[in-house]
Amino acid sequence: MRCITLTKQHLVSRYATRRSLLTSTSSTGTARTRTKALPSESVSPSSSQHCGSPKAEYVNDSKAPSNFLPNSALVYQNFISEQEAAALENDLLQRMRRKRFEKGHWDAVITDYKEVEIAVPSDGNGDAGFISNQKNPLSILSCDVIERVRDHIAQTHFCQKNEENVGSAIHWLPCHAIHLKKDGQLTAHVDSIKFSGGIVAGLSLMSPSIMRLRPASPTEISESEDSMKSTNESDESPPPTTIFTNNPSRIPVLDDPKDGPIEFGKSLINAGHVDLYLPPFSLYVLTGVSRYLYTHELLPSGSHFIYNDGSATGTSTSTTIQVDRDDRLSVIFRDAGH
Repeated sequence: MRCITLTKQHLVSRYATRRSLLTSTSSTGTARTRTKALPSESVSPSSSQHCGSPKAEYVNDSKAPSNFLPNSALVYQNFISEQEAAALENDLLQRMRRKRFEKGHWDAVITDYKEVEIAVPSDGNGDAGFISNQKNPLSILSCDVIERVRDHIAQTHFCQKNEENVGSAIHWLPCHAIHLKKDGQLTAHVDSIKFSGGIVAGLSLMSPSIMRLRPASPTEISESEDSMKSTNESDESPPPTTIFTNNPSRIPVLDDPKDGPIEFGKSLINAGHVDLYLPPFSLYVLTGVSRYLYTHELLPSGSHFIYNDGSATGTSTSTTIQVDRDDRLSVIFRDAGH
């Protein structure tokens, strides 16, 4: 087993080169770096060559609970090109430049962040007058990227994927862009089904990170029970023990994993988990059980991801990656449901 430490120093030259693709840059943006390449990781493709297949090695389900479905949590490597990423970063940092980092949110899920809602012409604004009516509007390239992500999700992750013009039948919510500071936190939660539908997806920019999925606590999924039934209703595992705490981001150390699941904050710990590796330029998509029955969170800087690669000869090799997270920029995609 090899061990790779991903730090900012590894990445400076890569992102400095990418920044040169822009003719103008954000006055508040700083040059970001990309992680040291993982085994089998290729150079970011052009927009016409973006990867259409998810990368199984970026989802570590070796400790997954029995009701986890692999196709409900996917990561697409290098979904956008370096030029597209640079355009998005420039546009979004410009849009956020006068905002202050917020210490917290009303739902107590995220800290040290900036957030803006972003719209594209297809969101009902129409092409005519859209650019002139927007303050710091997105570039044409950035709008094209958002539309392409939506088209991909519509064609790949919705039941009507074989129908023509399926994208027009989906009601997309305006995207949200989130700038999370290096030491910021995104703690475990399930996105409310009152405000979004069956898809939660995100483009990752500027910094790599690890997303962890845990079974949601009964309290957290109570709103989702009518929308999504567990795929393992016959599971006879013991009911969770409840731990009451004022700081759900601090997970306790358990003495014996055989004690059964423990309700801690919005998640069940001691009940298994799934890790997603999210490098820059990647797209993750959560549907089904991963969207409704699992919480998602970002692990802190210095966390480890185990990358398994058994594609060559059928024998599995693994690499342990330490991800030292820097400031992260993401674009979140949600549908409105029915």
